Amino acid sequence: TPLVVSEVMAGDLDFVELFNASLDAINLQGYRLIYRLGTTEKDLPLYTFENNLILPPYGHALLALDGNDLGMPVDGVFKQQLNIKTGGVGLYAPDGSLADAVAWGKAPPLFTEGNPAPELPQDASLQRLPGGSGGNFTDTNNNAKDFTIAAPTPLNSAALPTPLLDNRLDLRLLTDASAEPGKIFAYQLALENLTGQDLRNLTVTLPLTGSLTVIDIEAGGAQDDSGRVVWQLDSLPAGEKTALGLTAQAPWTYVRIHISGYSVVSPDLPRPAYGPAAITDVQGGVIPINVARSLPRGTRVSVEGLATMYTGGYYAGGGNTKFYLQDDSGGIQVQVFGESGPLPEVSLGDRARVSGYIEHYRDSIEIIPESLPADVEILGAENPPSPKKMSVAQAVGNPQNAGQYIAVTGLATRIEEATYSYEVDIMDAAGDTLFLYVDKGTGLSADELTEGALYTAAGILEYYQGKWQLKPRVPDDFQRVYPAVLRLELSAPITAAPGDPITYTLSAYNHTAAALTHLVISSTI
Repeated sequence: TPLVVSEVMAGDLDFVELFNASLDAINLQGYRLIYRLGTTEKDLPLYTFENNLILPPYGHALLALDGNDLGMPVDGVFKQQLNIKTGGVGLYAPDGSLADAVAWGKAPPLFTEGNPAPELPQDASLQRLPGGSGGNFTDTNNNAKDFTIAAPTPLNSAALPTPLLDNRLDLRLLTDASAEPGKIFAYQLALENLTGQDLRNLTVTLPLTGSLTVIDIEAGGAQDDSGRVVWQLDSLPAGEKTALGLTAQAPWTYVRIHISGYSVVSPDLPRPAYGPAAITDVQGGVIPINVARSLPRGTRVSVEGLATMYTGGYYAGGGNTKFYLQDDSGGIQVQVFGESGPLPEVSLGDRARVSGYIEHYRDSIEIIPESLPADVEILGAENPPSPKKMSVAQAVGNPQNAGQYIAVTGLATRIEEATYSYEVDIMDAAGDTLFLYVDKGTGLSADELTEGALYTAAGILEYYQGKWQLKPRVPDDFQRVYPAVLRLELSAPITAAPGDPITYTLSAYNHTAAALTHLVISSTI
């Protein structure tokens, strides 16, 4: 078939390379690779191409064992290690047919074409002939004759075709190998007419991934409804070059941007011309906190924001600490383990940059720094943010509110003391109740709270063990709310010795929206 397994390496640097041996582009979506040992008929899935990946004529695709560094971006990773002495790889087409197979050593019959190739040495690969710049065309359906043992030369989808034909329309998409989240960067599509004849009425098509936001398109190009950028060129004389450019913004997340399948058609070309893929890794920098919260467990992220909770207040386990960060997009808990290094000291309003991996703990989402002090950097001190005021329904109705500093107003309908906390229920005007967890580690007490009184309660909203809870941090997070009237309070000592003076204090509190003037306050003793 036109698509073949072109190189296999097992042992310490496992990879599988594919080769398009035809003059037409091939979309790998739907193809899958299966591995078998020679001692069993059990299928061990290696990889399935779930997305579009279009290989140009004589182009390659590269899959590698997860964690292996081949010195270049790979087109996919697999987790099944390959055995150097026994095994075979089968390439299945989207229709389920076996498109190609190669086996070595003690080989599984299903994946053996003719006779198996020899066992693999520890430091060499199995390569389809002729190999190198000559490509990988030899396919006599005999693994022993079609493959040879050689030094590994893996090629990915961004590599130039092999062989590189002399008479061709050369296409190359040039861009940055990496970009920070949100960065604006450029693509340049370079065309060189090496066909030996003038080309007329060229249509240049560049399909873009949906994660990119196009900022500007040069040379009269336009983006169609499917996201492709299309240019129309009247001509490209023999031997001439041209370049078509655009700028785009990287997404606010960590992702690999893989662009393949860009092409040129012309009535003077026998078939469309294609170029190798362009790969950009969006990495480094910082990402919005709400994006970090959406990423899978184990994803390493960097975020920056203001501290809405200080270290040392919430219980984090012996020898550990935690705090909360918030930016314009959301908030998140930072759980710091003492085994990672010296614990940071974070105050309310500190601007901090935190790196670590995403973890889920009892339904809460958190970032766990791995190396201290490097992963928690205090950039400066600013004014602490104010809480976002909302109803209970608004607070618990949006999962993105978790981890944020918010405030709700309602009646204290329950106040109870537990071993390590106080528990308070606040019911708002709509009759909805929110549970307040007052951690005794903050030094807060519920002794001065009155059941049935109206409060505006602020704190970190968190979803923990299947339940929403609001966690106050400082005394000012509880504000008694009074009717809009002038309130008077008279206080005096409870006891006094005979003959001692007694001091009476009359306090006036204006809870109205306007200033009160010319007041006369009197009391009868």
